[in-house]
Parts: sequence; structure tokens; C-alpha cells
Amino acid sequence: MKKFIIVLLILTVALTAVFADTYYEKGDTLFSVNAGVNFPAFLFFPNSSSDTYVSGFNGTHYSLGGYASISYQGFLNRYFAVGGQIGYGFNNSKSNLLFATVPITVKLSYVPIQTYNFDLKLNVNAGASVLRYNNERYLAPFASITANPTYYFSSSWGVGIEAGIWTWLEYYPKSSSYDKWEDTCIGAFSPVTISLTYRH
Repeated sequence: MKKFIIVLLILTVALTAVFADTYYEKGDTLFSVNAGVNFPAFLFFPNSSSDTYVSGFNGTHYSLGGYASISYQGFLNRYFAVGGQIGYGFNNSKSNLLFATVPITVKLSYVPIQTYNFDLKLNVNAGASVLRYNNERYLAPFASITANPTYYFSSSWGVGIEAGIWTWLEYYPKSSSYDKWEDTCIGAFSPVTISLTYRH
């Protein structure tokens, strides 16, 4: 995994040097709509007395799900854009119970590669998400990191793929009356979506 990240960073730096020109300017805007699939990555239960870490379909007991989002951003300078994003993700458990999340986040994008026909956005999101499992709801901190290469078939419209990982934290303190301390969880899913972007 470390080698993959190092190679990805080297490629990003090399491609940045090749595409040294910038397309965006301060004040330009991006509007994106994404939709695709959602893979269960892992669940980590730091206070559990049994399974503390489980991963994948078999470990998490979640099936392949879906994810969609919309975002709007404005460029602070030629390389950084900031704005907001709202999304909806869902996965069913093996017992056919629905896990759903509605993240509402601030979105920061760095665009190291940008031309008339192509750009690469590296995105960081941070905020909160409403989690729902069966009939229980929980407001949790939420964060994600994604990469989004986009091909622009006109000066304004582009289509791309966005992939990465998002995570949340469910924290339960110890309580003598209602003890869910062992249910404290850090969870992660990996969405892979098709993105449609309008830039202006």
C-alpha cells in the first residue's frame, strides 16, 4: 500500500510538471453530480471484547451498496477550490437491515493537473453525517479523501470517475443505565462513482 501511494505521488508530481499551464482562475466555479457503487471497507470496534477489526463483504456483513452526491465549489486561487457537498449512501446487511448515511461536508479540492480537456482533482471532505441502521439514528463526524480525473467534452461539461474512501465515528461513552460502549465504531466505505461536472 505504501509503495502504491508513493508511486501515485510521483506520478502526480510528474504529470503536474507536464501540464504546467493552469486552466482555472480565482472565482471560477464547479458543480458536480456523482452516482455509483459503494463497497464496504472496514469496521473497527476499539472497545469490543471479540471482533475488533473486520473488513470486506464477509467481515462487515454488508453487501454492495450505492452512493450519490452533489457539490458546489468556488476557486480560491488557480489550484484550490472550496465549497460544500451533500451525499447519500446505503448498504444492506446480510440480515437485510439497511445502513444509510447522509454526509453534509465542506469540500476542499486541489487541482494539480488542469487543461482545456482534462483535470485531476484531489478532494478532502469533512463534516457530519446522519447514520441510520435499522431504526436507530446517530449524528457522527465524517471525513473522506477521493481522487477525480475528469475529461471535458466541451469547455464547460466533463465526465469522470471519482473514487476513494470515507469514514465516520460512532462514539458511545460508558453508562450504567444504557451501555453501548462496546458498539463504539470507526467505519469506512469506498465509493466508486461516475461524476458529471459543470465548470464556469
